[in-house]
Amino acid sequence: NLRYDFFEYLKTFETPHNIDLFIEELIARFISENTSLATVTKTRIKSTLTNDIDAMHWEELVSKVLQQTAEPWEFNNLHYRVGDAISSLIILGEFQLQ
Repeated sequence: NLRYDFFEYLKTFETPHNIDLFIEELIARFISENTSLATVTKTRIKSTLTNDIDAMHWEELVSKVLQQTAEPWEFNNLHYRVGDAISSLIILGEFQLQ
């Protein structure tokens, strides 16, 4: 089980509030900046991160976590979702080929 300081990790992203840019940066970090994943794969990752709710909720939740005003369950929820998205990237064939 991977352990990391989620708060510090989230702060390393240029635009964590924007779900689409966040996904692009995750892809660049775990696969390659030059890799373009299929739209269906990006949609699946987005669904994992947002649990099929709108991007505004994502932005609000990330803001709360970064401002350290999130409730513990909100922090844990975001932490869990990002972990699932990372796991989704790691099992992709593109990751395995790197």
